[in-house]
Amino acid sequence: DNQSTVYHPTPCATYCHKCNMFRPPRAHHCKICQVCVLQMDHHCPWVNNCIGYNNYRSFVLLIFYLATGCIYGSMLLCVPFFKIMKRHIKINGWSLMGPLYATGLLDLPPPWILWSQYKENGKVDEDVVLRAAFPFMLIVGILLTWFLVSHLKMITSGYTTLEHMARPDCVDCYSVVNPFDQGWKKNLTQILGANIFFVLFPWPIKLPSPCLPQLRNSVNDVKVKFKPR
Repeated sequence: DNQSTVYHPTPCATYCHKCNMFRPPRAHHCKICQVCVLQMDHHCPWVNNCIGYNNYRSFVLLIFYLATGCIYGSMLLCVPFFKIMKRHIKINGWSLMGPLYATGLLDLPPPWILWSQYKENGKVDEDVVLRAAFPFMLIVGILLTWFLVSHLKMITSGYTTLEHMARPDCVDCYSVVNPFDQGWKKNLTQILGANIFFVLFPWPIKLPSPCLPQLRNSVNDVKVKFKPR
């Protein structure tokens, strides 16, 4: 076989020219935090921090809790939402852009009308809140579920988001091997912990040590172990 093997991500230590120091494998420099982060996934503006080795589990749990809450809330509001929409259409008629305010299928009042309702009654009409809350929670829940599934797929394959985006595409010229891929079970354990009973609970757990791959050198036929500096 004439194919050469490319290891991605590299199992070797690299040098950061901005921090002027050697860094362990899978470490990346964050331009916002101005530090090198081990197993950096991305910089998250929602938590105002980098997502990496020390907090990736917390980030995954955050997405899981938010997605679960949105889907659960959508299930609770589903029947009342369709009842209100049915009553609204029965009273005011049906129009693609809305029979009253022409703001779309949900026929939500524009902001200035909502503000006037609030000043007059001290609250916004409950029907309006429900017509806005249900589709919003449903859409956010679906997007967060897709986001969670994509992260779980990368975790089970042993990649971070940065590594997955930078993965070489030319598979005909060479074979791409992830030296940090330990199989989907160990990859999940590496991020979520070994105790399955504590996986979905937010309390701190002891993280497994970072994976240090052992690769076989095809020329000398010896094992070479890479250690972070």
